[in-house]
Amino acid sequence: MEKTDILIIGQGPAGLSAAIYTARAGMRTLIVGCAPKVAGDYEIDNYFGFTETITGKDLIERGRAQAAKFGVEMRCDRVLSIHQNGDQKFVAKTEEDEIEATALILATGVSRVRPGI
Repeated sequence: MEKTDILIIGQGPAGLSAAIYTARAGMRTLIVGCAPKVAGDYEIDNYFGFTETITGKDLIERGRAQAAKFGVEMRCDRVLSIHQNGDQKFVAKTEEDEIEATALILATGVSRVRPGI
């Protein structure tokens, strides 16, 4: 079983941002997830800190590069279940492995549904 300090589920903007902060704080950080929906050809022109329009793909690539700079490990895998063991650690069973983490962050994203108003 693999062990890490922080397990983040979701590789979108929220997951990558959380990973950057935890890794900078000296915690072993692992992100599990695959290509987020925003990583497509979406044009994003309302993201904090960017005065120019950026594509979702470019935003995610920049986030991954910054996270990697701080030592974040990223892998494409799917989490099937999560439970707490007797030591109060989280154990995530994925399609590939089992991962034990001291803390867990869920950054699973949102669905793009336009409200009917």
